[in-house]
Amino acid sequence: MNSAMPDRHHIQMLDCTFRDGGYYTGWHFDDALVHDYMAAMRSSRVDLVEVGYVAPVATQCGPFKVDRLDKFDFLPASASLRYCAMLDSKAFLSAADWPLKLRAALTRSADTAIDVIRIASHYSDLRAIPSLVDEIGSLGFRPVLNLMQIDTAGEAEIEKVFNAVGRIEGLEAVYLADSFGSMQPGRVTALVSDLLAATRAPVGFHAHNNMGMALLNSVAAIHAGATWIDSTVAGMGRGAGNTATEELCTLLNGQAPAAMNELLIHHFSALKQQYGWGESILYRIAAQRQLHPMYVQALPTDASRDMPWLARLVQAIPQDRAASFDRRVLEAVLHERAAPVGAGNEN
Repeated sequence: MNSAMPDRHHIQMLDCTFRDGGYYTGWHFDDALVHDYMAAMRSSRVDLVEVGYVAPVATQCGPFKVDRLDKFDFLPASASLRYCAMLDSKAFLSAADWPLKLRAALTRSADTAIDVIRIASHYSDLRAIPSLVDEIGSLGFRPVLNLMQIDTAGEAEIEKVFNAVGRIEGLEAVYLADSFGSMQPGRVTALVSDLLAATRAPVGFHAHNNMGMALLNSVAAIHAGATWIDSTVAGMGRGAGNTATEELCTLLNGQAPAAMNELLIHHFSALKQQYGWGESILYRIAAQRQLHPMYVQALPTDASRDMPWLARLVQAIPQDRAASFDRRVLEAVLHERAAPVGAGNEN
């Protein structure tokens, strides 16, 4: 791999801390953090901030997961930052009247600064995505497609999916999401290169750090031609987390600004201590088996459960049920492998 990084001006840095990190906080972030975060994003020359999810039903969630886009109007206007939000395609397309639900969810006022809508879709379920993209575009937004769990696809599937993506008109960008954190740089390079050959849209990459490869994979994606790269502050995100914005910023800009350091010191160091995201042997095992990271995140947390027992639990999750998190599957495995409290290590 050529060690020289491409021109920073060709890279769109997208920070998705509020959306991906919201899995830990219930999409609550306090006002002081939000204020300091925005200052850090501007100083770090981040291009886009993903403010959270928009969903048909967003009950018992904080202000960064909403059922209507205009509920994000509390966000400060910024001349240097663009805002985007994510929606889950199946949450809308499962309803016969999905265009009505979509238009209701994407209601915005004159103060709504969001102009990019990211569509999360499993790579194998693209049948209605062109219609969804058209609808989002007709409402005045720039649609971006995120292909989820792409690392589980075989070569024939990948060719079929990329050809289908190449026929979708109106995409601002299309992302490859390493949903299980299972990719390695060579795989990233091949997928980005193949997708670029199939579509006219810019290609993006969303990394997870289950194998400790998030930053390496992001760099591999950039060298392969990806121009949209996701990150989160301190790598805060579901499961093992993501590429850290401060590390990507240092790589692309030469250094992380003082405002980013202050954000980490005063806010995210305490959040990381509280929620404990980041690489671990359990996430590594889950990535190797291509398990949904929520299976690890939802494990029992009492100190009496030792690491060998937890590791055996992760290894017992059936792989044919692993692509989506199902609490019933986890509960069944917990029941089968119940260990007495304080059992300690087994020989």
